[in-house]
Amino acid sequence: SFFIGALCFLYVRWQSPRSHGLGILAAAFILLAVASTFAGLGEKKALPLQVWAFFSFTVGAFGYAVFWIGMRRLSGGNRRPLDWFALAVPAFLTAAALITGFHLDKLWRPSIFQINSILFLAGSVVTLLHDARQEKLSARYALAAAITVATILSVFVILGMLWPQTAPLPPRDAFFVLILVLVFRPSGLV
Repeated sequence: SFFIGALCFLYVRWQSPRSHGLGILAAAFILLAVASTFAGLGEKKALPLQVWAFFSFTVGAFGYAVFWIGMRRLSGGNRRPLDWFALAVPAFLTAAALITGFHLDKLWRPSIFQINSILFLAGSVVTLLHDARQEKLSARYALAAAITVATILSVFVILGMLWPQTAPLPPRDAFFVLILVLVFRPSGLV
């Protein structure tokens, strides 16, 4: 589904070459697709834990940072070179994973991954709403609402892992809906 989302962004970018951020959003979705592929291969025992857990975690963490950069470009319509400093967050997480090995733990890895996604998804919502003052597009609010739902679902994933008996949704279900919300709502609104 992330590859389909990336293709949608690339198609719209091809149709509207002046649209800023769509190529970056496509790159983010490709990173998230690669991360999901590594996780899927790991779950099927096709790769050793050390390989799939590291690549799934780090590539996915970078994917969410790139997603935020793409949303900033799309929302503001201009180039913001300092936005690329957001990649310092997943770079730090990558270094921490290499040093501590937390990515090998089935509770720490997804929890820290989801916290990273919450950070960048919430940042995307703030960007969309902040930029609405300059450009009032109704699609901006629908996109912000969809990303807000994705942010809440990321919180549900963490709650489901920490307190499975009382969580609103099991983590697997929350993550599945999260992917659907990210892929089909934003790409359909752009």
